[in-house]
Amino acid sequence: MSIAAAPEPRSGEPPAASPGAAGAGARGDTALGAGVAAARCAIAVGAEGGAALAASTWTEIAVVLAAATLGVLVILRDRPARPWGLWTLVLLAALAGLTALSILWAVEPADAWLEANRTFAYVGALGAGLALVRLAPGRWRGMVGGVLVATLVVAGAGVVTKVFPATFTPDDAFARLREPFGYWNAVGLMAALGVPGCLWLGTRADRRDRWAAAAYPALGLLLLVVLLSYSRGALLALAIGAVLWVALVPRRLRALALLAGAGGAAGLLAAWAFAQDGLSTDRAPLALRDGAGHDLGWLLLAMLALLAVLGLLVDLARTRRPLSPTSRRRAGIVAIVALALLPLAGVVALAASERGLTGSISHAADRLTDP
Repeated sequence: MSIAAAPEPRSGEPPAASPGAAGAGARGDTALGAGVAAARCAIAVGAEGGAALAASTWTEIAVVLAAATLGVLVILRDRPARPWGLWTLVLLAALAGLTALSILWAVEPADAWLEANRTFAYVGALGAGLALVRLAPGRWRGMVGGVLVATLVVAGAGVVTKVFPATFTPDDAFARLREPFGYWNAVGLMAALGVPGCLWLGTRADRRDRWAAAAYPALGLLLLVVLLSYSRGALLALAIGAVLWVALVPRRLRALALLAGAGGAAGLLAAWAFAQDGLSTDRAPLALRDGAGHDLGWLLLAMLALLAVLGLLVDLARTRRPLSPTSRRRAGIVAIVALALLPLAGVVALAASERGLTGSISHAADRLTDP
């Protein structure tokens, strides 16, 4: 994140790389991104959603072995004076250790054992990512792009099962989007994981890069998948990631414009989907699901096309008519005021509801914590 937020080169800084070197760098980023995306998709398919014990166990073993191999390569190559990301890795490892200790007091020790192994695999995955960044310090764009592509592939595969339920999920009794993992929280979290990558893609400083416009339809797809999964954990993770991005990374106006455009389109389409019995009711007849799924597919294509046009228009305006510092400052003030008014509007709406403010809060808390 700190690298992506780095300022543009100023006078006196080293000149930009030659076209040949830039082309080689782009090819290297593409190769690394393709490898990362392929590995993540292979893990998603190989683990069979994490519900199949044998498949998930072998996947966890593979992840831990790959992480150990990359870690050894980093140690053999150099010993960095400032090991970026080490404390994050240590904190996650501490969580994995606590999970393993919970075997001692768990009601179901066997389940705690499985979760401990899963969490250690998460530690290995994070360690592998840190090792790759250390081994290829100039290829961080490939890392971010690879993660983004993998999340889009998984999100797209999940939506396809909703669009064509008769072909892919004829016996599915749940309305929540849970493919290809078989578990809606996993689908929602995977989609939320791609949101920072979309924000990076859509707010980059290079005005010659037309890939920034692709961030709009990509983010719209990911947000729609999070909403269709009905995953509260994914929504919370998405909100935390977006808030941290806007708070810590420059070019906030571009990020807010991207979130507003893609979020508005995805929210409208999700609201329509929630009103369709074939998409929001458990154990709905297959014929009803199939018809609603086809309608969802056409509307999704329209949404992606509109967001692509919006992205191109925003990118064109940013290139040809960039905002002056005064205009940016005014727009920033308006955005801050609008964001500050959102919680106030929510409080007013809750106070005007049948349960009142305190009753609505207690009801929401009960629903959130009800097993």
